[in-house]
Amino acid sequence: MRHVFTDCVTKNSYDSVYDSYQTMADALVNHPERFPDVSPEEKDMIIKSAEDQGWHRSNW
Repeated sequence: MRHVFTDCVTKNSYDSVYDSYQTMADALVNHPERFPDVSPEEKDMIIKSAEDQGWHRSNW
């Protein structure tokens, strides 16, 4: 599943085709207020995919 979302403060876009799930998870975990359009389910899927690739919340 492709995930695309935009930081409402910086206007940076994240796209799972071009950005790693780790990068996307970092953004969602570090600044959740910047992504009001990302559903809890989508956030969980992105974080799960990042964790499957070796990312840990403690990395940030």
